[in-house]
Amino acid sequence: MLKFLFTFLCVFIIYYLFLKIYIKTSNSLKENKNIKNNYIVKNILLSSKQNIDFFDLVVVFIITYFTYYR
Repeated sequence: MLKFLFTFLCVFIIYYLFLKIYIKTSNSLKENKNIKNNYIVKNILLSSKQNIDFFDLVVVFIITYFTYYR
């Protein structure tokens, strides 16, 4: 059980770091005046959420399950 919790904690930290990097990158791309009107930057990048929600926890549990029971 302790190994599973450690795996969950590691996955959660890595997921959270990548989420923050993605948010920073998308915000900086949306603020750049040369790239601001690009279709991908305008319509596809998601940067509105700033915190972890239920969907993120489900994704972390699924990743943890596959890494632990692989």
